Amino acid sequence: MTLFIMQKLSYITDFENWMHWVLYVSIIAFIWPPYFPPCYINWSFGVLASFVAWMNFIFILQRYDRVFSILNTLKSIESKNELRKNKTVLYCHY
Repeated sequence: MTLFIMQKLSYITDFENWMHWVLYVSIIAFIWPPYFPPCYINWSFGVLASFVAWMNFIFILQRYDRVFSILNTLKSIESKNELRKNKTVLYCHY
């Protein structure tokens, strides 16, 4: 029984679960009431839902270190190419 209570407490205190619930509630508030055009409050909830969805996406991507290491490698290659381009531009001016 104590394990069940601890798991419930763990679920409630987890930040990602709170983000999911905020996302679900804001999506429902955005589309409610159905068959009516959205008003200012609905659009505010839609903006909140978009923001929380992107944050959730970023948290999911953080789990995959390999993706970020590949992106960092590509970024360093791009910056080296930028340096080469800048050097050639500087040489052309002289």
